[in-house]
Amino acid sequence: MRGSGAALLYSLTGRWRSTQAGWKNEKLPDKEQQKTKRKVRAGRVRRVSTGWGGHRRRIYLNITKTVGQSPKIDFPVPPEIFDHGRDNSKKTIVVGLSIGGALIVVLLVWCVLSWWKWRGTGRGFDKGTRGVRRFKYHQLVSATNQFSMENKIGAGAFGEVHKGYLTELGREVAVKKILKECREGNKDFFDEVQTISRAKQKNLVELLGWGIKRRWNIIDFMCWCRQKKSDLFLVYELVDNGNLHRHLHEEAAVVLPWTARYKIVKDIGCALIYLHHDRKPYILHRDIKPSNILLDKEFNAKLADFGLSRTADNGTIQSSMVVGTANYLDPECMKTGKFDRSSDVYSFGLVLLEIACKKDENSYAQVADDRLRGEFDERQMERVIFLGLQCCQPKASMRPTMQEAMGFLEDNSPLPELAKPEDSSSKSGN
Repeated sequence: MRGSGAALLYSLTGRWRSTQAGWKNEKLPDKEQQKTKRKVRAGRVRRVSTGWGGHRRRIYLNITKTVGQSPKIDFPVPPEIFDHGRDNSKKTIVVGLSIGGALIVVLLVWCVLSWWKWRGTGRGFDKGTRGVRRFKYHQLVSATNQFSMENKIGAGAFGEVHKGYLTELGREVAVKKILKECREGNKDFFDEVQTISRAKQKNLVELLGWGIKRRWNIIDFMCWCRQKKSDLFLVYELVDNGNLHRHLHEEAAVVLPWTARYKIVKDIGCALIYLHHDRKPYILHRDIKPSNILLDKEFNAKLADFGLSRTADNGTIQSSMVVGTANYLDPECMKTGKFDRSSDVYSFGLVLLEIACKKDENSYAQVADDRLRGEFDERQMERVIFLGLQCCQPKASMRPTMQEAMGFLEDNSPLPELAKPEDSSSKSGN
């Protein structure tokens, strides 16, 4: 009965036989297979149910026949069945551990690469700005009282400026935040910092260093394969007497006497001579205007905001998209998008006229700023206004260089006669 029960339990074609060596699976003879199948089709065996007693490693068979209840058959389970189940479980565990281990290894490798890339971008900034001091972001935050509104001293199209005290330098500074985000590894920024730091002249605002706020989060850290953006900061010396625009146009500001104005004109001219003629390669400012001319307590003028400056080789024209302040831009630049030194000369001429004049008058004496109350040197006033008009010639070829302009102011050397619009057009037509 035990063999018959085993045959019904496992297969209609095979049975288990107990031997001294253990359980053995044997195939039933064909006749016995046919006999067993006929019993099943005839309904003589209606149900085969099993129960599991794990602690005894035994299976209990209940074979219910058509008539009556069969006795309970209790027989040991062949060990091969249990071994097969354990093998499957082991394989599942091994596969799961292998996949999990592989994922952990990949994650660790990715983290190491992310860390290496993260440090590499920082070193790239340091390498690109070699020789220029870099300040930690937390140092700038501490110096400016977390960039508070109380410390804000200015804002423009390209950045906000906060004053602060850097303990690392032991002095007050102006921290300019570049509003335009910069991608890490941006060569333009490296070039700008190098250009500004090497421009050393008493009438230029000195660059003391730079800083960066790197936006750290787990997504940016892990997704190192994409370029990240960072906030950039330039640290300048603090020039704490406001800008020229404030002193010229705000009622609350102290009225600048003519002697101070004339000195400011020469200070700006000296700064531009240095940028255009003493620097190799020369530098274009491209945003000369009163708000970019800072004054110290002795009313010495310093040209600021080199965020728009560009370098160019001698004899070349610097081409780029039009930037700067529209009211002070050379009309030819707005048409062609090409900048050269004469573009800065045009803006310089407009600033001269703004320093000296008021609008809608016909003679040099009448166009002088009425806040001067007539207290000015008429000859100096005449030369400043004449030079301003000469610098603002519509055609770049008609404008003087900065060396010629400063020679006219300082040495009283003559300038060519101021060309009229029709003269300019006739020359261009020839």
